[in-house]
Amino acid sequence: MESAPEAYWRICPVFKKAGVPRLDPFGIMAVNGIEHLIHACNNPATHYPTRLRHTQLLPYSLQQYLEQLDERESRVFSKDPDDWEIQFSDCYDGQSEFPLSPHVCDSTEDTRKYLLKGPRHDPKCRHVFIDADNSWAPLNCSREMLTTLFTFHQVMPQFLDIVLSFGTIAGRNIPTSFYHCIFRYENSLSLNSQCFNIPQLDRSGHEIRHCYNLWSAEKASQQQSSRHPWTIRQAGIYHSFDIETGRATWIHIKTNRVLQERITTATAHAKQLRATAVQTLEGSFSATLLTHLIVIEWCAENWSPYLGYWECQVSNVLTKVKKAPIGKVEKGLMDDLSKAHQVPGLTSRQASFPLQSRKGTLVSGKSFRVTSRRNTTATSHPIPLVDLSSRLHSIVTRKQAKTQSMHNNDEPVEEEEDPIEIFDEFKFEDLQRLHSLGTTLQEADMILRLNIDILHEIVEYYKSYVEDPDTPEQIKEGCRFDMKHFVQRTSRIIREMSTERTRISTLIALLEDGKVIFDAITQLRNIELNRRASKRMEEMTEDMHELTIQTKRDTSSMHVITFVTLVFLPGTFVATFLGAGFYQWPDPSDGDTPAVFPDFRPEYFFLFLEISLGLTLATVLLWWGKTWLLPRVLDQYRAMRSIKRQEDKEALVGSHSA
Repeated sequence: MESAPEAYWRICPVFKKAGVPRLDPFGIMAVNGIEHLIHACNNPATHYPTRLRHTQLLPYSLQQYLEQLDERESRVFSKDPDDWEIQFSDCYDGQSEFPLSPHVCDSTEDTRKYLLKGPRHDPKCRHVFIDADNSWAPLNCSREMLTTLFTFHQVMPQFLDIVLSFGTIAGRNIPTSFYHCIFRYENSLSLNSQCFNIPQLDRSGHEIRHCYNLWSAEKASQQQSSRHPWTIRQAGIYHSFDIETGRATWIHIKTNRVLQERITTATAHAKQLRATAVQTLEGSFSATLLTHLIVIEWCAENWSPYLGYWECQVSNVLTKVKKAPIGKVEKGLMDDLSKAHQVPGLTSRQASFPLQSRKGTLVSGKSFRVTSRRNTTATSHPIPLVDLSSRLHSIVTRKQAKTQSMHNNDEPVEEEEDPIEIFDEFKFEDLQRLHSLGTTLQEADMILRLNIDILHEIVEYYKSYVEDPDTPEQIKEGCRFDMKHFVQRTSRIIREMSTERTRISTLIALLEDGKVIFDAITQLRNIELNRRASKRMEEMTEDMHELTIQTKRDTSSMHVITFVTLVFLPGTFVATFLGAGFYQWPDPSDGDTPAVFPDFRPEYFFLFLEISLGLTLATVLLWWGKTWLLPRVLDQYRAMRSIKRQEDKEALVGSHSA
């Protein structure tokens, strides 16, 4: 009967491709763990995390992580070797202080040599710092450097979920990286975990390991502050703690060095984080809790000024919306409507818009009728033209006299403002701004909620670990006060972030009220614009009606003229023809009888035909040449000139090239 490792190796091709030893893919039956670790560190970029010995994931999950790493490598890791650096701040057994400056590895070979140097145990406390130029830039290391580090420390594969979210723009490059927060852990506390021990590195195999990421608001850099002075940044944390030897490993990934500077300063000044304090098991665990607090306090410290900035932005927009002189607009519109009833006999268009006389509206000696559009069958009241003209003249005269008197008194003339102009201050960009502010606040609320959930998980995780029966008594008794302090400070931070969420909820409610008011203003503007458009359409309809009446009147006159012309046309033609000269009446002699018919003079008649027909033909030819022949000749001339210019241009280009 084949063993479990042998069966796993047979059914899983992942281990075959990765070159994992056949007898022990998981390291369960390994004899020499250090040799396997050194072998895995030789070329980790092609197989991490599929060769991990210390993991609880199944092979297909490890293969999925490897595929994700291959897919996002170009976005997550820097391609410029000048940017590569991983910084190590290590404290070894017996040291009294951390180094003043961290050790920097700037290549894969340098990283491998530093991790595998000599027969030396792991540090009592190791802080690894990886940064980036900005929130959207890739990490300042290569994939080979990172996987070498992760393979040596057997970093849990779930930490890749956090690593792969760097170097991407939230919601753009990778949709799943939109402000996600995770907390993953793997505990190996049972006796079966001893198979993961590596005595050469003083690793017992009994560890608590976890990773998480948190988000916080930070001041934007000079390149990013052009839009607004704040930005949202994340920090990815991995931590492992050996519960027998007290050795702790930290990996901090952040786009700047804020956490690095704080942790470095704390290891030099804080009593619990000094190198002498981490030499014992309980001291190392207390330092672990305090290091977590440094990260937790970072994620909560800047939300108050961050929300204060956006509160000012919201207030600026809402002040303009809420203080809009809508009452003045309504009063102006009501006055505009009431003017239609102040001058009897005028149409609503003439009462609402400046009075202008139109050609054909006032006809001398006639009467002027106003027809109601609401009832086309209503009785029309004739208004004498003289009365209407005198009334309009008196109104204009009084207006001019009032204006002249104000000018004579050197008083400023207050121009009447159109109420619709007030709406010009409310543009669609303001509504877009409100929606953008609402989106920003909702994102901040989501981040705070995710941070709170992560902090709850961290607290519950350490509570359950301290209460676990397998936890060493040194930690339970020696870190009781530190654990209580950790829970209290974390709970206080959670309450502070919950308060900020309440503040965000209030701002979002105010924004919604502002959107409602803005929508009401927009609807009022649309109603007024539609009303004015209807007025103008009514004006055009009235103009067309008056034009139709005038056309009808002119048509009647043309009918009369046509009838009279037809009556006199035959006689006029006969009189003109007989008086043309080619018919002459002979003069009667004394006593002779007058001639019945005139004498026909053919020479005169043919002369008339030659002249009239020649002039007619010349007129027709001139008309034909102007309307048909001349445009075609001009088109041909323009086409020839265009072809000539193109040929000259090509010849000039050819001469220059030669």
